[in-house]
Formats: sequence, C-alpha cells, structure tokens
Amino acid sequence: MGQRHNEICHILLKYLMEENKIKKACCFEPSRWTLGRMRTNAIPKQTNGNDCGVFICKYADFLSQGKPFTFRRCDIPVIRKVMVWEMVQQKIL
Repeated sequence: MGQRHNEICHILLKYLMEENKIKKACCFEPSRWTLGRMRTNAIPKQTNGNDCGVFICKYADFLSQGKPFTFRRCDIPVIRKVMVWEMVQQKIL
C-alpha cells in the first residue's frame, strides 16, 4: 500500500530458504538470486486491507512471466473471479 519496507526482500528470501529446506530437503542457493525492490510508483497499489492476496498473486504472476504490471486496482474484482474459477477448475487460464 505504498509503504517502504526495505528489509522485506531479505525476509522473503529467508522464508523461501526455510520452505525449500522443509519441503525439498536440499540446499537453496541464495547467491543465485538478485534481491531488489521496485519503485512504489511502478506497481499497482491496493487501497484497502482486503485485496493484498489478490495483488500478491498478480505480482507473482506478472514477475514470473517477465511482464510489466499492466493490471490496475479497478481490475481486481474481475481478477478475483478468474482466480476463483481457476481454483475450482484446477486450471490456469
């Protein structure tokens, strides 16, 4: 929601390392990752306290495909419906 939390990248990396250790039982190579954050004006922002999960999923979706963030706050209701359909159908559109 536009706040700056520079330490969040390190916290997320530590979480990923722990999850990998528990679920994959192998070492996670943090040196192969580049930590960084984006300018807050470069990403769509939520304006409430209940859309964070949808925003995070869309950020991950766009980042994993190397696409710029083209969705907007007004797109969230439709994105939420698509996500529900994908979960029920167990199919990604």
